[in-house]
Amino acid sequence: ITNQRIYQYQSDSRDLKEYPLSSISDISQGANALYTFEIDREDRIWLATMEGLYFENGQQAGFQQLNWQDQSQLVRAVAEDPYGFIWVGTESEGVFVLDTEGQEVAQLNEENGKLVSNFVTEILVDQNENVWIGQFRGGLHKFSMRRDPTGKPISFASNHFGRKELGNVDIEDIFQDQTKGISTQTG
Repeated sequence: ITNQRIYQYQSDSRDLKEYPLSSISDISQGANALYTFEIDREDRIWLATMEGLYFENGQQAGFQQLNWQDQSQLVRAVAEDPYGFIWVGTESEGVFVLDTEGQEVAQLNEENGKLVSNFVTEILVDQNENVWIGQFRGGLHKFSMRRDPTGKPISFASNHFGRKELGNVDIEDIFQDQTKGISTQTG
């Protein structure tokens, strides 16, 4: 990310594809922090920002803010799973799982017992289709899912790594290495 643009390296053409962010005036003026982004299988861009979730759907010029739940949610993390569902990590409401149209399919949070903390800092989908969720003062969760025939998640099995080392720490980043191992950076 540089000069209010996202660049994606295209290995086939060995070129950079440019995505300007000028349609989000708050970002181009520096008032809205961009935490991370995801480019999904449909080549749409999802932006996790201080002012909520934005996406570029290719049908309208520029980015639109996704209107779901509380628009003013601070979104810290966004990732696409192998079935095209978008996982959105917020600072106060846990995780929302959205379909390809941005409609809420599920919510994972403290209230429904799926997360230890509603402050989500990172989401990683690994090569085995597990979803790893890092939290502020909540450690690390790994989710595997049962899905209906369309791929929609219908139940979530969770493994909270509640050992003393990871149970109440701040997970800042999650990585998957070449051997498919998972590593975390804590704060």
